[in-house]
Amino acid sequence: MVLVVWQSLRVLHDQGDSKSSRARASKHATINKFSFPLLFIYHLPKRLILKTLFIPIFMILCLCGCSGDSESKLSKWKQIGLEEQASFNLTQLPSNNSIFATTYDGVYKKNIKELNWNKIYNGFTVFFAIYQDGTVLYTGYPINGTLSGKFLKSTDGGNFFEVLEPFGSGITSIVIDPRNKEAAYLSAENNGTFSGGIYKTNDGGNSWNKVVDAESYTLAISNDGKMIVAGTNVGILKSFDDGLTWESMEFGQRIRSVYLHPYNNSIVYILAYDGGSTRIWKTVDSGMSWNPLNKGISESIETLAIDSNDPQTIYAGGGLQGTSIGNNFFKSVDGGGSWTLMNEGIEGLMIYSIVIDRADNHTLYAGTSRGVFKR
Repeated sequence: MVLVVWQSLRVLHDQGDSKSSRARASKHATINKFSFPLLFIYHLPKRLILKTLFIPIFMILCLCGCSGDSESKLSKWKQIGLEEQASFNLTQLPSNNSIFATTYDGVYKKNIKELNWNKIYNGFTVFFAIYQDGTVLYTGYPINGTLSGKFLKSTDGGNFFEVLEPFGSGITSIVIDPRNKEAAYLSAENNGTFSGGIYKTNDGGNSWNKVVDAESYTLAISNDGKMIVAGTNVGILKSFDDGLTWESMEFGQRIRSVYLHPYNNSIVYILAYDGGSTRIWKTVDSGMSWNPLNKGISESIETLAIDSNDPQTIYAGGGLQGTSIGNNFFKSVDGGGSWTLMNEGIEGLMIYSIVIDRADNHTLYAGTSRGVFKR
């Protein structure tokens, strides 16, 4: 655009004074996008046509000169609250603009268009699940050091929580059936007298029935509610009949997290712990074969996020490399085949969770070891 405008002005200028135009040509050889608008004003011919063109052309040139800086600012992460707190789990409601964060200090809720976070529960929390209309909410934490664990539920969006027992000591994750807010599944590990496994409720958490008698560390449920996947010590379990029966598929490593393709239940991503680091794996044939997706990533990965508008776009976060933090946030645009580092502004932080904004998939949120960041 700048070049086209400049050439047009040169033609108009030459028609009026070819000698003066040639004299100025060498001076203008080093004009760049920042200095050009000022020089343009200084050398502007006094013809009516150029006076008429001056204002719109000058505005275009100024915008072109500033566009590089604006893009650079947009590409950096910016902290948006909960500083000095580890944000373990971020969740955005599909039905409105609210985002939730679990921390050492409690559960916080924020409208993405507002600045402040509101605390809706006071106390240490890790796992979190919320129904799509924002009413039913489960949260809590497994046993942790001197903490005995807790399991809570709210039916009014977080205004009031009731304690559910006796599952607090062993729960590792929970999912709600997207078709029925009264149905939910939780995974649990063995802990003292508590027996790990997978449990299901059909009455909103009032009663729970064990559907799998084996320790489980993570759960995922498909968007249509027809497939449930659990991670165990040695592989994954899958159910296609609301938890009545389960298929076992051995992997040989502990499965820490499971992520499902938004539209294709044959495609599943897992984070598997190999004894030293947590790595990304993918299947495109319902678990018959698995491929590693760690090209360019040497750090341990803690979380993934798949873009529902473009499932080939995936984000990975983590950062632990031995006892230090290395590169911590990556993006793939080819389904995990290759990764690009994009951590400017969050260097040196652990990434625990990632949210892709449902209204704008170019906007990202990251729960880190030092609060919540936005990009």
